[in-house]
Amino acid sequence: ISCVHTLRTAQSAVLSLLREVVKVRKRPVVLGVEMLHAAHVTAANNLIAGRLTSSDFRKAVRWKKSWGFPWQSFGRFFDFARTHNVPLFGLNINADERVNSLTWRDDYAAELVSSLAQLYPDRLIAVVYGDLHIAPAHLPKLVDDKLAHFGVKKRHIQLYQNSEELYWLLVERRLEHVVDILKVKRDAYCIMNATPLVKYQS
Repeated sequence: ISCVHTLRTAQSAVLSLLREVVKVRKRPVVLGVEMLHAAHVTAANNLIAGRLTSSDFRKAVRWKKSWGFPWQSFGRFFDFARTHNVPLFGLNINADERVNSLTWRDDYAAELVSSLAQLYPDRLIAVVYGDLHIAPAHLPKLVDDKLAHFGVKKRHIQLYQNSEELYWLLVERRLEHVVDILKVKRDAYCIMNATPLVKYQS
């Protein structure tokens, strides 16, 4: 699921969708997120279990340096995990000094996602990541390749948010105030909940 880091409505849309899955559809979920480094899973578990305050958690993981986006928006994912007893895993790693850091981070995340898919075969693995990472040639393909190495094939659905190109196509048809979700292709959808101007202003 794509998530524009600066746009609160993007995080809200993801959380609404996840609540629908666990509460209404009763589907067990495992949550993998970009906002948390994999090495900080113990601190995250302590926060979710109530053994750590949000303030202490942010200090422990150096939130402003490791992520930097507003806690008020992203802290809600930990609340969701606590409320619905959802295992939450960080998929990120510090790759600032690496050449092609985006590619390196994607490969690292794909390794973790493919492991989660095998550790929790009966659960939906929900991955919340930035737009660039969930382009078909990035995380989705890498996860498929890593699973194929073990002879495993999983269906995946990609959910994008607020494509400017699709927004202007809707404007041409005077549908921008009518359509909330577009089917892009098989197993790929785009949620439309903000105009391009609002997205860029964020």
